[in-house]
Amino acid sequence: MSESLTLTLSGTSSVLEAQYFPPIELSLEKNYVLGLVEFLTFNSIPNIHETCNKFYLKRADNSRESITIPTGSYEIEDIQNFSPKELPSDITLSLKANDNELNSEVTCNHVDNDEIHIVVQHQDLCLLPSKSSLHIHEKITKGDGVAAVTVTKLINMAVCHLFEEVHYELNGVEIDRNKNVGITSAMKGYVSLSPGQQYSPENTGWLSGGNELTDAAGNFDVVLPLNYVLSFAEDYRRVIVNGKHDLILTRSNIDLNAVIQASHTENFKITLNKIKWLLPYIKLADKPKIQLLNYIAKDPAISMSFRSWETRNELLRTASEFDHCRIRDVKLFLNSQCYPYGNMNLDIYNNQYAILHDMYVRFQMTYYNKEAEPLLSKREFINRALLIVIDCSKQNETLKTGPVDIRLEFYSSIAFPPHTSAYCMILHDRIVECNPISGTVKKLV
Repeated sequence: MSESLTLTLSGTSSVLEAQYFPPIELSLEKNYVLGLVEFLTFNSIPNIHETCNKFYLKRADNSRESITIPTGSYEIEDIQNFSPKELPSDITLSLKANDNELNSEVTCNHVDNDEIHIVVQHQDLCLLPSKSSLHIHEKITKGDGVAAVTVTKLINMAVCHLFEEVHYELNGVEIDRNKNVGITSAMKGYVSLSPGQQYSPENTGWLSGGNELTDAAGNFDVVLPLNYVLSFAEDYRRVIVNGKHDLILTRSNIDLNAVIQASHTENFKITLNKIKWLLPYIKLADKPKIQLLNYIAKDPAISMSFRSWETRNELLRTASEFDHCRIRDVKLFLNSQCYPYGNMNLDIYNNQYAILHDMYVRFQMTYYNKEAEPLLSKREFINRALLIVIDCSKQNETLKTGPVDIRLEFYSSIAFPPHTSAYCMILHDRIVECNPISGTVKKLV
């Protein structure tokens, strides 16, 4: 008859051991076999820690509130059940897991001028912000939130006009910021897009040819590439390793710039139902992965260079179109240096504005170093988006050091209409330095 003995080992360390007294005596005349019958583990890994245990709320009056979740191990349902107890009564929060993308989705019935803060902390992944996008689903209705609008339509890049500001942070340091998101994206799109692209961006909210963004019920759904709103995503096309990424969007306090109305008597409401940051990552094969790890192990300072966009203003038919106002000349002064060097002598009323269109066309040649493919024809340029593009890239060396005083002078053939706004978009170099191991980020320029 065979004999058997069951031994049980348990513990919380990586090495399991047990001592038996008296010892187990084995006979020299018998053969023994030691086998593993069952192995059970119970893991409890904290997924809420001090770097990711807060919700932040920003009110319209700029007051801030924070909600802290105790550190520990949570299921999504546990966080969902905890948050309503701490949130103000006028705010609801919904969380759910996305098993396909291994992340969680957060939706909130935020009010205007609130901040939407999206954090990505996969520090072990090679993330590619330049190819990331914002998936946004919204609905426009009458003021009651139910009935479809009848005389209110969304304009070109209306989605961008719904946000007052967007900024991106790496390891808690601001890398890039875009104010006046709608105006900036429209101006940059007019000078950067080509005719071959005018229909493909329709999915991003860029409209042309009288197309509409909504269905009959007012629903609209877009995927907005991040490089449409942030210059860092357009210029820096490399992966970022071992970094904490924050994307912060501030809702506009009013949505009038996102629409055009045939009658101002119709009240409308735009509801943001869902927003997701689709941030791709690169999965490396073993050999390049080892090479990458060996490189970053030295914690080198990695330079990130890009050209920042800044829009300043001192409304129009639609906020994404720009009137010419019978401009006859424009002067830009950088300290004492004047651009362009001579007078333009424009006469738009008598069809004399070829020099303006030529300056517009040359932007793609200078900025992207490619043959120009302007989106707008000469007639569309003057009727839809007269943009005065001034190239200051060829400067005297004395202008490149120290602060620069910028002054713009506009001269018109007629008086400027009441409530006219002027917008100036400045493109300039930025250099940021990042150490992947220590996580240090420095702004150099």
